[in-house]
Amino acid sequence: MPHVTVRSRVARSAAALVLAGATLLGTAGCTFLTPTATLIQYDPSDGSGLTVGGVSVRNALLLPSEDGEVHSLVMSVFNTNQDGVEVLFQIEADGERIDQPVLVEGRSSVSYGSVPGQDQLLIEGIEGIPGSLVPIYVQVGDEPGEMLMVPILEPYEPAYEAIQPTNAPTPTPTPTVTQTPLDEPEPPLGGADETEEGAEGDDSVIAPDGGEDTEGQ
Repeated sequence: MPHVTVRSRVARSAAALVLAGATLLGTAGCTFLTPTATLIQYDPSDGSGLTVGGVSVRNALLLPSEDGEVHSLVMSVFNTNQDGVEVLFQIEADGERIDQPVLVEGRSSVSYGSVPGQDQLLIEGIEGIPGSLVPIYVQVGDEPGEMLMVPILEPYEPAYEAIQPTNAPTPTPTPTVTQTPLDEPEPPLGGADETEEGAEGDDSVIAPDGGEDTEGQ
């Protein structure tokens, strides 16, 4: 004979309360164990950023040209100080340290290379492949600086095609100058021999008194 279970309304209500309580405790435990995502600082973009000395650098990235020889340092710099500041960016290229100062007025911001026609900070000789991080030292005034790890993007990113830097200029070869010798002057009419003969046939002698003494007179 099949077994039939009969449960009263009170029993069903009590079971529902127990189940709801267990679910609430389970979800509450997750809240205690998992940190709140909105409290974790991150850059919601392709670039990176930092804040030092009242200045915030946002969405910093290196956009290469097609040949990879030139990189555009794309970024926005916000100054929350009342006075203007000089922000120094130091990056290594071709084995040397390059200093790039950026002036930002008080309570204002500047951007580089983020939209077409905007000023670009172009750097040649950066060693790195797309996807790697390039260290850039950022210092504001006399404040201790911090290191910012800036990513290199792919040279064919469709979203950045309009602001991609052009290739490095090809050096113009120095033209070779061919030296053409000047033509030698032509001898006078009659030749040099006739001139000499004419000089020998002239027997006139200048006399001391300014007259002309001719032999045979």
